[in-house]
Formats: sequence, C-alpha cells, structure tokens
Amino acid sequence: MIGFHQVLAFGFAASLLLVTPGPSVLYVTSRTLNGGALAGVRSIVGLAVGDFLQVLAVALGIAAVVAASPTALQALKLVGACYLLYLAWKCLPRPGVTAAETNAAETPRPDKSFRDAVIVNGLNPKSTLFFLAFLPSFVEPTHGPTWLQALSLGLVFVLVGIITNGAWALAAGAARSRTSLGSNAIAQHWLPAIVLMGLAALTFWQL
Repeated sequence: MIGFHQVLAFGFAASLLLVTPGPSVLYVTSRTLNGGALAGVRSIVGLAVGDFLQVLAVALGIAAVVAASPTALQALKLVGACYLLYLAWKCLPRPGVTAAETNAAETPRPDKSFRDAVIVNGLNPKSTLFFLAFLPSFVEPTHGPTWLQALSLGLVFVLVGIITNGAWALAAGAARSRTSLGSNAIAQHWLPAIVLMGLAALTFWQL
C-alpha cells in the first residue's frame, strides 16, 4: 500500500503540473464560455473520467503496449485532432441564423459536454505517454503491487485535476455571467472554437 509521504510528494508534484494553464484548462474554460457553468462542470467530470481511463490503461499495462506501437500512437493523435476540429466546428455560429437560434442550437448540452471531454482526454496520446513516464517514478516496489500503486496515485492525480480545473471553470463562469461574455458571439462561439482549433493544430503538429 502506498504511504502518506508517497501520496504527499506525488500530490505536490501533480499540483505544480496542473495549476499551470494547459490543454485541459483551455478546454474547460472554452466549454464554460460556450455553454455556461453546467457545461463546464460536466466537462471537468468528463476530463477526470478520461484521465482515469488513461491511468487504468497504464496500471493494466495496456498503455505500454500502445506506446510501443508508433502506428497506434499516430492513429490516436489523428483521431483526437480530428475530433477537436469537429468540436470547434460545432462551436461556430451558422450563417443566416439569428443569435438566439445559434445559442439554442450550438450551445453544447451538458451530456454532450461530458461525452466530448471523456473522448478528448481518453484519446489523448500525450496523456498516455505522460502517465507512463510520471506514475512509475513515484511507485515503490517495496510498498506492494506496482499496478495498485499506479492506480492509487492516478486517482490522486484525477482528484487534483478536478480541483484545479474547477477553479478555472469558476473563473470563466464568473466572467461569463458578470460581463457581456454570455451574449457576446466572439467570446461564446469564436473564442472557444479558436481554442479547440489551436489544440487540434498542436496535436497535428506532433503527428
């Protein structure tokens, strides 16, 4: 079983990594601006589920098999990038459609926000490689089964991620509700779309 100091060291390292704005933060804030607080919350939970799936794959050895196959990694990158582009397209306002109709049609439903976040994080090969490199460095062979330690530490990472992403979502939600961002087409549609396209471009760049 993992020890308290082991968890403390891992939690501190994970916090330093997650508190810095990255792809997950950009994704959560863009979805919150586009769909409101509820969409942001569902996105956070979806990202957490996606991270857990990645951790589970590492603990069970599946991630190591995928990482050893360049073809599998390339396929994951391509699918993930294309899905991000699809989400960006869904955020964009449609020509000839009024603002009210666009808001009703394009603002992602909470269930879709959750599903999209799970897919985006679950298919992210960078997360696979990250967990493969990060988790084993905190595993102690004398503390029990390595797969159980990796899974336990991964859950700590997921919990820290929920907290940090939640803080960013709260900030984005407050900005959306207290300013004109909630009704501003640029902030509500174009900004999230640009963020998602940027994430897709970053993924394509690494192909």
